[in-house]
Amino acid sequence: MAIRFNRLTLPFAKVMTDSPTVYVDGVGTVILKYSNRVKKTTLTVTPDKGVRVSVPENVSFDTAIEFVSQNGHWIRNKLYRIK
Repeated sequence: MAIRFNRLTLPFAKVMTDSPTVYVDGVGTVILKYSNRVKKTTLTVTPDKGVRVSVPENVSFDTAIEFVSQNGHWIRNKLYRIK
């Protein structure tokens, strides 16, 4: 599974500007976001916002990217269901 790392820059959304994105083959673009409200890494798949990963502040983005890679099949299944 190939992963590319880049920054998403949208001037209208401060939260999104600080959120790096990861491109995962078969899944597409995944937005990573630190959150002080989550206790564990969570995946969210929605038709309008796509795939988002909320990461606790004590977890690195590298760990979150590994989490996305391990759950690629689940993400693809959810994307297929919502289309």
